Amino acid sequence: IATCTQRIIVNDAIPPAINCPANVTVNCVSQVPAPDTSLVTATDNCAGPVTVTHVGDTMSISNCLNQFTLTRTYRATDVCGNNSTCSQTITVNDTTPPSITCPAPLSVQCFSLVPPASSTAVIATDNCGGAVVVTHLSDVATNGTSSCNTVITRTYQDADACGNTATLTLTITVNDDTPIVSTAALSGAVDEDGLPGGIEGGAGDILGTALVATGSVTSLFQAGADGPLTYGLTTAPAGLPALTSGGVAVTYAIA
Repeated sequence: IATCTQRIIVNDAIPPAINCPANVTVNCVSQVPAPDTSLVTATDNCAGPVTVTHVGDTMSISNCLNQFTLTRTYRATDVCGNNSTCSQTITVNDTTPPSITCPAPLSVQCFSLVPPASSTAVIATDNCGGAVVVTHLSDVATNGTSSCNTVITRTYQDADACGNTATLTLTITVNDDTPIVSTAALSGAVDEDGLPGGIEGGAGDILGTALVATGSVTSLFQAGADGPLTYGLTTAPAGLPALTSGGVAVTYAIA
């Protein structure tokens, strides 16, 4: 009887095959998914379990919280300690400008009543959160500093931390449509000498025989920036005082 021996060496030196999740692009850092080993597929050439672990995340250099590249690495290890790694790239890129809301359009009577620009009156929010800086860019008036039908276009701009910007305009209408009424009284004198029964030379007598009192309506009413005005007069003498001259009643005729 003869025997022989065969030596069989089993040596698994082949690492498992590993596949990472697909690359991802998001707008904000808050949208970066958490590491998840269940999304990684790993198989080994030999039977037995394969353990998948999250090795770590490496972030690229960036001056903006919401613009960078994250390299996420996973490792698969078989029961013999063979391992392999794969990487998933997660791109964070905020290109969305902040939203901006201006105050409602304004209408004022005079240019001097135009309110100064105020960034605190503007509501601005960012899709990724964080501070938004609001800046007043310009005021453009169609008619200079006049109060006559001037429209001012006031422009604001907001910017988020990544430099995304948005602009919006506020319209301010300046239109003086309020007439100016003078308090100056018009006066005219009528000499009663020319009236029937008039007596010349009496106390307070005005020399001459004027029968008509005249005055300028335009000196009483001024239209300001919206002139000229249209006047309406009445010839009714109601309300005028009852006077007599030498015992004769004074009658009025308004024209």
